[in-house]
Amino acid sequence: LTFSFINNSIFVELLGLASVCIEANLAVPQILKNFKNKSTKGLSYGMIACWTLGDLFKTTYFLFKSQPFQFIACGLFQLCTDLTVVSQIMMYKESKRKVEV
Repeated sequence: LTFSFINNSIFVELLGLASVCIEANLAVPQILKNFKNKSTKGLSYGMIACWTLGDLFKTTYFLFKSQPFQFIACGLFQLCTDLTVVSQIMMYKESKRKVEV
């Protein structure tokens, strides 16, 4: 399909938008699972740190290199999802402490 429409700029732009939107939503299932379980048990904190740093550097690059808006918007969304996971880690860790006391 891509080969057939490679010269169609609308198709190429929509394909690019779809790909950055899919990538931007990678953390959403993890957020929902954490919320449902009220726990981040088994979650790699190192992985979340790498996600967050990678998305921060990527978004900063997009901003400084004046990349198209969809890259910047998706990068900012990814940072929000990363920070949501980080906040869940802190929140569920704190609620676990209260239960143990």
